[in-house]
Amino acid sequence: MSQGSERKGGPGTRQQGAALLLLLSVVLIGGISMALEGLKIKSKRMRNDTSSAALLARAKKALIGSAVVNAGAAGQFGRLPCPANVTLGGYRTNAAASGPCGGADGQMAIGFLPWFDLGLPPFTDGSNAPIWYVVSGIFKSGSATANGYACDGNNLTLNGSGDYAAILIAPGDPLTFSPTRQVRDPTQTPTNLRDHFFEEENVTATTNFVIKTIQEDPSRIAISPLFNDRLLGIRCSEIMGVISRYASP
Repeated sequence: MSQGSERKGGPGTRQQGAALLLLLSVVLIGGISMALEGLKIKSKRMRNDTSSAALLARAKKALIGSAVVNAGAAGQFGRLPCPANVTLGGYRTNAAASGPCGGADGQMAIGFLPWFDLGLPPFTDGSNAPIWYVVSGIFKSGSATANGYACDGNNLTLNGSGDYAAILIAPGDPLTFSPTRQVRDPTQTPTNLRDHFFEEENVTATTNFVIKTIQEDPSRIAISPLFNDRLLGIRCSEIMGVISRYASP
């Protein structure tokens, strides 16, 4: 055997091959770990989404029922309760409706879901955050009427369309892409916490709320836009339709 042949298949070559295999194994294991972590995050998010969707649906049903119960009472036709204005830390204890709400008649009101008044347990979404609740100026004031009522003013919109009497929001996990945002102080009330729970247009005080594709950054790297608000609206027509069937005008 020639000297060149010995060098080609010698111990040094075998050591290099073993090192390369070891490196490939490390890369492969790392890739598998990242994939499994991604699946774990996705699975957790799916569980949170499912839990939040179920709670929002239950809360919606309870709110429509509340409007039906109040139908027919003097000045209360179709009225929805005010949001709860308790502290974040007190939400689980007694989140009762705080009234009067929203300032002048015709102005929307936003806060936590008043689960106490609705006969519900203290609802929290899949990330353990309280369910938020927005009620339009018309329905919080009980100014709906049986005859000729149209949902065409002082109501809420989702993505710029529709007349909504109320909107429920599951805010999801805090998104810490900004050091000054979404630090949820348990001693604060909803008035001071809106921008610590919501993203995009949902932070502002307008009557238009948005639904967007959920975009979360598991590593919490500062990239934008991030969005994880989950919303469910209650249309005026849904409330008035149930009232027309089950309550006397």
